[in-house]
Amino acid sequence: MWFLIYCAWLFRLASIHRYGYDFQSDVMAALRMRLAKHNAAEIGPLKDLPNLLEFWFQKLDGAVIEVKANPTLNGQEMPLTYPAAIAFIALDESSPWHMNSNVSNVSVFNVTVALAKVYDRMHPRMPAIVDLISKQ
Repeated sequence: MWFLIYCAWLFRLASIHRYGYDFQSDVMAALRMRLAKHNAAEIGPLKDLPNLLEFWFQKLDGAVIEVKANPTLNGQEMPLTYPAAIAFIALDESSPWHMNSNVSNVSVFNVTVALAKVYDRMHPRMPAIVDLISKQ
């Protein structure tokens, strides 16, 4: 789930970069309207998708703002995927380390690397995806 939310967030950032914040807001509004047209029993947990995305978008935005304010950790430049990994690990209620400050460094490293792989594969594709969505 973290990877899907991370991809959605990357899509959001690409949308904002390409067409502005209003376009991204319109996409979220369209998602809410489309989901509202369906019976909640038909779409199950998808009915909560807009709120879920907005929750995580806010947390990921905050994590990036923190990195920009403090770009190094122990003298090393911090990749943007590091605070995203921390946010997912600490804030996801299903995470074994939810709200636990004693997360193992190995776990944080593994999630950071996994998110970096997602970023490397998806980031170059995002402008084309945004352009495709904008035409619909």
